[in-house]
Amino acid sequence: MELNVFVACDSYKGSLTSIEANECIKKGVITVFKSANVECYPIADGGEGTVDAYTYNYGHKITVDCEGETVEIGVNEEDNTCIIEMACVNGIMEDSKKNILERNTHKTGILIKKVLDLGYKNIMIGIGGSGTNDCGIGIAAALGYRFLDAKGKEVLPYINNVFKMKTIDGTNVSPKLKEVNFIVLSDVKNPLLGQNGCARMYGKQKGANDEEIETLEKLDTKFFELCKSNSFILNDFEGAGAAGGLVLDL
Repeated sequence: MELNVFVACDSYKGSLTSIEANECIKKGVITVFKSANVECYPIADGGEGTVDAYTYNYGHKITVDCEGETVEIGVNEEDNTCIIEMACVNGIMEDSKKNILERNTHKTGILIKKVLDLGYKNIMIGIGGSGTNDCGIGIAAALGYRFLDAKGKEVLPYINNVFKMKTIDGTNVSPKLKEVNFIVLSDVKNPLLGQNGCARMYGKQKGANDEEIETLEKLDTKFFELCKSNSFILNDFEGAGAAGGLVLDL
């Protein structure tokens, strides 16, 4: 009897990529069943390895510069699609000295801006493995939004400055954003706020202590209210807590 084996294994963070894990399993199967037909297919959950998994069968990879860092993205000219990973520029940081309140998603926004300049009309964003909790403020700033205080002075785009923010100014936002279809790749169903929200569920794995987690919950709530007061129609829907509230902006 012919043995056919299909291997589709996700990555082991910090140890093996999906492709490497699949190959290890394939070697193990063939060691025992030498005549087996083993087919491997890399997969990802929106985090590290998503670009590799996509380009395994579709399109190819290219590199772009993101604030001095060389980043691989996936492109498929046939359907005018580009795929990027948030984790490669705003992933979980190993440096525990870096306060989560002082991190933002600005580099992810710069990466999106690079893709917009390349002219792709479908942008897939893998948002797994994020190390931020800024409700996408950094992305918004990179794409042209400005956050202003009561006197009209621009406030730096960090979540810990949200209580200073009174107005969201979108006059400098690139018109290219309206011409693009965004597809968010995520396996998270948590809302933005509450006991199952992004701060309380994922803050600890991003390096936040108990006090910082409760501070983030208050800051996320304030940003949600700020958006509403500036006529941005938002709902704390299922999945809005992914990547520290990133989906609210996307």
